[in-house]
Amino acid sequence: MLEKHIRGSGAGGRNGGFIMNWWSKYYSLMKQFLPKAALGICKLSASAVGSITDFCQSNNIDADIRNGGWLWVAGNSAQAGAWGLTLSSIASAGMHPFQRMGRGEIAELIGSEGLRFWGVRFKYLHSPTGTSSSRVA
Repeated sequence: MLEKHIRGSGAGGRNGGFIMNWWSKYYSLMKQFLPKAALGICKLSASAVGSITDFCQSNNIDADIRNGGWLWVAGNSAQAGAWGLTLSSIASAGMHPFQRMGRGEIAELIGSEGLRFWGVRFKYLHSPTGTSSSRVA
């Protein structure tokens, strides 16, 4: 994340400071560009997340980076499966960066047993290969 002034004075100070890749945008990128370009963008974005993590570790920067992945969830049945086209498009390209999860698994992860969630979990990828890494939490 780039800030105009000192760290935290811009976007990084207004949100959780997430550094995420663009795999969830693959389908939109594929429609806008060629599939090969979309794949390259997603791989490079995943690699960038790893590079930022490595930079912080190498330079003793305590950025509190946790590479445990992220959840793409729906809180109701109308939203469930909204990721379907994206996941099938990514799979057609031979990549599998997401892991399907059951409602119970998601509820346990987010600590909300009373709610019903559908979703998938992005597996943190240090390299742009599209396979799980040893850094998955």
